[in-house]
Amino acid sequence: CFDPEGPVRYKHISVTGEGIATALAEAFVANKDISLYAEMLVGNHLSFWLSVLAEFSYDVAPLMTRFEACRGHMRQQGPGFGLERVCISVNPDTPCLSPIVSRFYCRTPEEFLLARRR
Repeated sequence: CFDPEGPVRYKHISVTGEGIATALAEAFVANKDISLYAEMLVGNHLSFWLSVLAEFSYDVAPLMTRFEACRGHMRQQGPGFGLERVCISVNPDTPCLSPIVSRFYCRTPEEFLLARRR
């Protein structure tokens, strides 16, 4: 039985639609395996979950828009895209997660450059 009030579940990950962003940031910070988040975003798992919620008359438009933008970031290759870009776009207040500047709280390119000089 599908529980529309419950979280989305994928392998050992269980999060709400709104909680995926926070869980992804936490996985980055804790150096956890982030490949499952990539699978969730690239595959059809989230789309199916949202389509079921829509059948229960939930307003899924905001989440659908967010996840489609994430899928777009995942399709693009190269520096500045992929799962790292997804993490930044869904967590705009999260500082730079690069291990190069992990001792600092860098939220802008200027702050990153200042931290690199120290």
